[in-house]
Amino acid sequence: EKKYMEAVSNLAFKIKITSPKVMFKPLAGETVYKFKINEYPTITFNYDNEIKWIKTLSVLNSIANQKVKEDIDITLQTIINVKNLDLEIKKKMTQLEISNLFSDYDRITKDRLLYLEEQAQLARKLGIAKSTIKADTKGSTILQIPSDRPYYLNGYEAIDEEMNLVKQRKDKSAFIEGLYEKEQVARSYEQDKEVEQLKMMVNLSDMNSDNFVASVIDYKTTQFKYESNRMLYLLIILVGAMTGALFVLFSDAFQKRKKNN
Repeated sequence: EKKYMEAVSNLAFKIKITSPKVMFKPLAGETVYKFKINEYPTITFNYDNEIKWIKTLSVLNSIANQKVKEDIDITLQTIINVKNLDLEIKKKMTQLEISNLFSDYDRITKDRLLYLEEQAQLARKLGIAKSTIKADTKGSTILQIPSDRPYYLNGYEAIDEEMNLVKQRKDKSAFIEGLYEKEQVARSYEQDKEVEQLKMMVNLSDMNSDNFVASVIDYKTTQFKYESNRMLYLLIILVGAMTGALFVLFSDAFQKRKKNN
């Protein structure tokens, strides 16, 4: 096992991955021109079996695409889960805020009724049945009521009627300040389709296709170079010898056929 791992390491060290090279050429002024020598990384390796090397690159290409696909899928699912969780949290927080508004209304209304009951008692003791301020229907002057005017001066009849109306309220919603705005926010969250749209886009994308390609090792365009021209010379001699042999065979066959005719 140790020898095997050493052999694998030695083999791996022979594989060189060269990053794209970019050459900068500064010209006059502040202008800088950029020239790309190689657009993509390249793999260089010395090996004696071209077929096996191509198969290795093919397998590596498949594995790389599968790993990238898995990573993209995990990332997309994480994004969808985070957005879905964020939306659910916003829904719950908005519903909690709406519930708190109803609770606050009950407390505010209870305190308001206690205040009105106290003011009505004061008005009765002072004998103030009706408001001490009368509207002037003849003049055009607008009457300004002081903000610090005691409420019991409105008279216990008006205060009692106000208490009765408050106690008879069946629908609290119209009297809760800020409730409508919170309900609008809650409705917008309920109608939010971002998560559904993301899921639909993922389902319609190439992620679910067998032809999914995220990265490409262009192994089909591999260029093979020999350390010397010896192999090239041998190939030329071999092709020349085969061509000469074929010429002799065809020539001999042609002569025999000519004699027979």
